[in-house]
Amino acid sequence: MTHSKSVCFICNDETNKITYLCKGCSSEYCYEHLGEHRHELNQDFEILTNNYNQFQQRINEQKQNPQNSSLIKKINQWENESIEKIQQIAKEGVIVAGGNGSGDGLHQLSSPQGVAVDSCGHIYVVD
Repeated sequence: MTHSKSVCFICNDETNKITYLCKGCSSEYCYEHLGEHRHELNQDFEILTNNYNQFQQRINEQKQNPQNSSLIKKINQWENESIEKIQQIAKEGVIVAGGNGSGDGLHQLSSPQGVAVDSCGHIYVVD
């Protein structure tokens, strides 16, 4: 943390107190509130670490539980099938614009600049 003269994020004291920049949240804190902020960060980190450990424990329990192995197999099968489908479609490819050489015709592109797809799946080519 570096120090400067600025306004504390917590107390908004505009006097010429020295403040310290927290590089994690990019906020300034006076000395009085700097310790409080560090304490809050430590608490947040402990909660995050505990949540991670609990999540890891649940995954390990599910791996050891034979009843859940069929679910994991189904998920793996779905993932593999999805990857295969995506790879097939990628190999086939579909021309949605152009494909007729460069030119000024309605069925041609002369100098495409960008592509966009809207929420309905409509494809727009800027030419």
